[in-house]
Amino acid sequence: MRRLVFLAWAMLAGLAGCARPPASAYLSARSGFEAPQIALGRDSGGESCAAARTKDGVLIYCGAWRQPSARVTAGSRAGAAELARLAEAGSWRAGLEQRYSCAAPRAVIIFGRFPARLLLCTQRLGGWPHVALAASVGGRAWFADGVQPAYPAMERAIGILGGAIAPGAARTASVAISDQLLADRLSEAAFTSGDIREFDALMRVGNSANQAEDYPAAVTAYRAALALQQKALGAENPNIVAPMMDLALNLSDQGNYRQADRLFAEAASLAPGAADATAVPRLLHYRGLDALNQGHPRRALSLLERAGRGYASLLPPALITPHRMTGPDSVMPGSDATEILTAQTMLLSPMSQQALLGVMETLRYRAVALAGLGQSRAAGLLVRRASIIAANNGVAPPVLNARIDRIAATIDTAAGRNGEAADRLAEAGLGFAQALPGSRPVADTELLRGAVLARARRIPEALAACRRGAALLRRLRLGTSARLISPCLEALRVAAEQAPGSAHAVHAEMFGMAELAQGTTTSEEIAESAARLAADARNPRVAAAIRARQDAVMALARLYRARDDLAQGGTGKTSALTALDARIAAADARLSRTDETVEAAAPNFGQLVQESVPARSVLALLRPHEAFLDIMLAPDHAWLFLLHDKRIEVARTAIGELRMTSLVRAVRHSLEPS
Repeated sequence: MRRLVFLAWAMLAGLAGCARPPASAYLSARSGFEAPQIALGRDSGGESCAAARTKDGVLIYCGAWRQPSARVTAGSRAGAAELARLAEAGSWRAGLEQRYSCAAPRAVIIFGRFPARLLLCTQRLGGWPHVALAASVGGRAWFADGVQPAYPAMERAIGILGGAIAPGAARTASVAISDQLLADRLSEAAFTSGDIREFDALMRVGNSANQAEDYPAAVTAYRAALALQQKALGAENPNIVAPMMDLALNLSDQGNYRQADRLFAEAASLAPGAADATAVPRLLHYRGLDALNQGHPRRALSLLERAGRGYASLLPPALITPHRMTGPDSVMPGSDATEILTAQTMLLSPMSQQALLGVMETLRYRAVALAGLGQSRAAGLLVRRASIIAANNGVAPPVLNARIDRIAATIDTAAGRNGEAADRLAEAGLGFAQALPGSRPVADTELLRGAVLARARRIPEALAACRRGAALLRRLRLGTSARLISPCLEALRVAAEQAPGSAHAVHAEMFGMAELAQGTTTSEEIAESAARLAADARNPRVAAAIRARQDAVMALARLYRARDDLAQGGTGKTSALTALDARIAAADARLSRTDETVEAAAPNFGQLVQESVPARSVLALLRPHEAFLDIMLAPDHAWLFLLHDKRIEVARTAIGELRMTSLVRAVRHSLEPS
């Protein structure tokens, strides 16, 4: 298959090279390409387009988008009849269907005399209108596809390569097809390549923030992506459902369940009509995660099982039957080799990749739900199945393995296997550090490991893990749950009892660590601040500042990842590591500057971060006979910190979040007029 594609591209390069355009037809070379580019005039959105020839073929770039808006390839000699067959059922059409949902080909005439077949399509993942064209020019078949606004540039590129128009005339060549309805559709695109570029950038930022569990930032990005697509495609278009579901899930992750439910309900009416076949199972999947967030494991289990069946229906059974395969390139004796190899080929399709990830993720979260219901053995079997499917298909990114290890550790903990759980969490921490360096998942995994080690009475190791996690959260200016912080406080309390002479310093450390605990109310306030910030981002100055900060965060993460990869490469890397450390320091300084810029442009951005105040600062502000009481509520208990007379006293009470809520309601009721 690859050889045939390579030959097609090589043939195109050779044919186009026979009639070299004059120098006046070229634009300056786009960054990253050595060859000059052929000017193709403007697309239907008004952006300038140019064709760049690379070793793989001809790509068309429009506007400032660095990704190709369209591509053109050469086929074999073909007349009108052969062209119709290729557009209906040829390998070109099969390749299109992997990524786009296309209507039946329509017969058109281009340049007034050449037969062609036009296909109106939609991206399966992304939802943007796409267009494909198969044309017979100069006795040869030409194949092109691209985003809808790029259609005029695609047609002009075929005209130049097929000798129908002179290269110098491409800037002004008029494009007219025989079907007026199609012509109207292609000329009235309400979006440009720049809109798709912006949408892709916002979705990448949202995905990165979600993986790093920075949900306010993810909500901001997904909200902007959804607004952009609603404006371009229409609020009723089913293909806007992807950013809508991503936004809903991240709102749920923040505890903003009402907003999430409204968006999920809207997505339910759109998903069945989307070009993305994974939209319906993904909606079930995300609603299952929403149920888990709200503490409803049985409902989550039902939704996730249905989602898993929906994903699986889009895949060959060989991909998701663990006992049928031992690796991506191997076949067990007695198995159907053709079936398995065909199934592996299907993974070239982005939709198949998404469906496979969906199967693994629903298995993983079903395990979480089962563990919450006390069914540890069944949960462990599902985690193992997800791991085997990932390994068999060569889908094992560090972040996926890390999340599987973290869930397996939770199951080990529930079964009382604290040693195994600690080892699993150590592996998970390494995976997160490699995939998402310096992020919340790294910090939270350290805190989880500290809790497991504390439960195993390995106090020094527990304190080391807790301190690493807390230090990273402070540097990120993020909070975490009281459930994660509380076991670390218990380990510190034990350490203070074992060394009474250092009790004051340990109590101060406990107070500082408790400051990182973030309750439901705080999470909701942060979610509301994120929504206000998203509204402010309509101001170009604010949007530019936020984008610069997001870019700086991603750049720093890439450098940390490069450093980890280099450090694992063995000896002889000292000079390279030194140079990389200098780049990391510069990127860190750049991030600090962008923080200041964002604060100046959007003062309420500071509401999205967690601030912690050390105990010494509080003690310094207290006057004689004044005291400060801090209460950190965990689910089934609370930690109390009383600061007075230069001292810190610490106590733990059995009154947890539920009982405390009842007490607060009783007090409020007693104060309300009757």
